[in-house]
Amino acid sequence: VREDHERISYLFHNLIKGLAAVALPATVVFIALGLPIVHLVFERGSFDANSTGMTSQALTYYAIGLSGQACVSSLPRFYQAFKRNDLLLRIGGFVIIFNVSMMLLLSHFFGFVGIAGAASATALLHSAILFSKLRTYIKIKHRDLAQTILKISIASLAFCGILVMSHRWLRGISSTSGILQESVEIIFPLLLGGAAYILGCRAMRVDVVMTFIGWMRKIVFARGGAA
Repeated sequence: VREDHERISYLFHNLIKGLAAVALPATVVFIALGLPIVHLVFERGSFDANSTGMTSQALTYYAIGLSGQACVSSLPRFYQAFKRNDLLLRIGGFVIIFNVSMMLLLSHFFGFVGIAGAASATALLHSAILFSKLRTYIKIKHRDLAQTILKISIASLAFCGILVMSHRWLRGISSTSGILQESVEIIFPLLLGGAAYILGCRAMRVDVVMTFIGWMRKIVFARGGAA
């Protein structure tokens, strides 16, 4: 039983770190480049510039709760492992009431943006409750998680800065328009910012990112050896 608990604790901490390593930079992308992404993917025909602006606003508020959504989709597995589906049911009931209340309230004052904000607030609250209640069953290493998430946040901020600056620079020097040019204005900053994010995580020795880099090296070298 002790070995099972240690294994579950190990999986839990690596899951939280992995979710943070993916969700935080993804949040940055949708907030920083939400408008050009929506413009590139959707703006044509009856989907005009006004529709693009409204959709990108909603995307921004949905993106705020992306980390919460990632946790909500994963943490219930641990409750199931400890056979606490009854607790999941009670938490879920409270969250549904909260979600409906927030949607009615915020949509009244802020319109469609309020619905997106309510969804993100609900996801963040839901994930916080799930995380908090798991302390009864899992010995959570708060300091280790906090340090890792802080490092990922710093790398994500650097990612955001490079993303925004390189996108603005490309738009400033661009003399043409079209799908190809707009794609370059999104893809190039993503690649540049992504490289900075990975290098930042590597410099700060974020273990989950280092593990991922190690896996990628093995895959690349394995394919190179097979060729």
